[in-house]
Amino acid sequence: MAHSARKQLSSRVKDYPYIVLVMRHGEAQDRGKHGDFDRELSDKGKKQAKRVAKGLDHCNIIPDAIVCSPAKRASQTMDRLLKRFGDKPRVDLDKDLYDGGIDAIMQQLRQARQSTHTLMIIGHEPIVSMACQWIANPKTSSDAEGMLGIGLSTGSVVVLGSKQPISQWSVRSADVLAVLRPKDLAD
Repeated sequence: MAHSARKQLSSRVKDYPYIVLVMRHGEAQDRGKHGDFDRELSDKGKKQAKRVAKGLDHCNIIPDAIVCSPAKRASQTMDRLLKRFGDKPRVDLDKDLYDGGIDAIMQQLRQARQSTHTLMIIGHEPIVSMACQWIANPKTSSDAEGMLGIGLSTGSVVVLGSKQPISQWSVRSADVLAVLRPKDLAD
């Protein structure tokens, strides 16, 4: 992401006291002998997670809390992010983010602490893009709707913002500030 684009996103985020980052895990290895739950990140997936962490850090978007699917590829993505984010985010694993559908993401929003201003949710397709479509205010997401409609590529992040506390978010309640692919976050 060019310096000016990072600066623009950083500026937009400042207009919103509450931010939710919804991320699809990094690219995973093929299933091989392991089941879907135990698939690990590929080398590309590890690089994607590192790039996302670095890009978000450069935009001054560090989550207060991260809720992650416990599937291996998702938790490995989170571990890579935490190498950059440090000890700041509270971390929680939620099995429902693996197999609970859109309601699992909506439940995480409802359960957000009042003190959480930036929440990151790491999950799987097609649930992450569908949930973002539900949450997004259609007046602010016309450009993003196309990307969300075809699904998020691995390692992609949707940045949502609102003036309402996260626990009050519902359908169509947040503005889409950006849909970022790992390659968008390159220096």
